[in-house]
Amino acid sequence: MQNFFIFLTIFTIIFFGIDLIQKFTNHKSKWSRKATHIMSGIVVVFFPEFLSSAEIYALTIFFFFFLLVSKWKNILTLHDVSRTTYGELIYPVSIFILNYLFLPNDAYAFKIGILVLAFSDGLAGWIGEKLDYKPIFIFQHKKSIGGSMIFFLSTLLIYSSFFGLSLELVLPIIMVSLALTILEFFVTLGFDNLVIPIVAGLLSKLIFINFNILELI
Repeated sequence: MQNFFIFLTIFTIIFFGIDLIQKFTNHKSKWSRKATHIMSGIVVVFFPEFLSSAEIYALTIFFFFFLLVSKWKNILTLHDVSRTTYGELIYPVSIFILNYLFLPNDAYAFKIGILVLAFSDGLAGWIGEKLDYKPIFIFQHKKSIGGSMIFFLSTLLIYSSFFGLSLELVLPIIMVSLALTILEFFVTLGFDNLVIPIVAGLLSKLIFINFNILELI
């Protein structure tokens, strides 16, 4: 139970700390959303080592309602976006489902799903917005080829760090990274926060089983 309150405190510091910096600097770019997205993912990766499944469920439920109230009352700057999105509310729901699908037996799939969500998706939106390379509108939501390139490279690196790049795994990892990149490109309204990590986790489990990988740390 002690770890539960430690993580609760860490997330509270992340949410309000980043929000205060955003408000203090009064920067026009609403970077707080992506910063919170990435920082939260870094913390969530450590859940399997320190929290039980029940504690993860409790934590995600708590923050779902916290973010719901925050969005309703517009408390945090991470909600200040012009486009319609439910990504911040879907994020804890995604962790809830990953917990159900993969923990405690497939912690690697949980971690890969979270890392792809935090870094691939987060950096694709952040860096892609800065690069603004060949922007395209999908269902009135702005996407970019530059952002997709970042997503692909980040996802490739994440899978490679878990599975290595042996000759037999190079093509499957490239294909999985490409499939997730294409999927991310077309999913809008923040539902990429749900679809991408779940599919990433399931595909990692498929690689694990099909290539008889004995152990992942």
